[in-house]
Amino acid sequence: MFARLIDRITLVKDPDILFKGVAELAHEAGFNHVIYADRHCGRINLVSTAPDTWTFAYHQKGSFDPLLTLARSRKRAFFWDLPLLQKFAKPEAAALIEAAVQHRMHYGLSVPVQTGFGHLALLTFTARTAEPLDMQADDVLAATAGAMLHLTLQGVQRQFPGSASRTLSPRQAACLRWAAEGKAMGAIAILEDISYWTVVFHLNAARDALNAVNISHAIALAIRKGLI
Repeated sequence: MFARLIDRITLVKDPDILFKGVAELAHEAGFNHVIYADRHCGRINLVSTAPDTWTFAYHQKGSFDPLLTLARSRKRAFFWDLPLLQKFAKPEAAALIEAAVQHRMHYGLSVPVQTGFGHLALLTFTARTAEPLDMQADDVLAATAGAMLHLTLQGVQRQFPGSASRTLSPRQAACLRWAAEGKAMGAIAILEDISYWTVVFHLNAARDALNAVNISHAIALAIRKGLI
């Protein structure tokens, strides 16, 4: 499935058409729904074929998704079933688990995607059957497909480097992104291996480049423009 998915992503660049193609390939493999979830600067970017009631539950409680716990520990494509999710679910995820039960998401395959700054996106395929599907997930192909899909979907809100709307240098964007993640200037200096005052310089330069009144305003503008 993942080799065919890579071919599909290579050929199709329209995100809506691509995701429909992903859903078709997943259905052929025995899955019923495809879910792509990416947490970015406190927001959830969710693209899914799942029913609206599940989507609503995920927007409310997605930060407690037990699949995230499993993904962080396993760091590769993995199969799961509903009892495993119930075992790892925190009480706050009760509504999410209930929605999964309601829509018979009994079994699935999830692919963690490292998206930078300590974050994970998840590409998940769910099935109604409680029995394992007759398939294997090649780690390299799964990771490649997940990363390619992430970049394609992320590209909807981002401009290519060098476009007129891209006004931050790589270092300015990195410092501003860490600030958006709640890191203090001293912590950013350690993470970027630069001095405290260099962080101050780049954050101020980013603020000026975006014509923002302060760093918080610069973060909001950069997120809106898809720069971080």
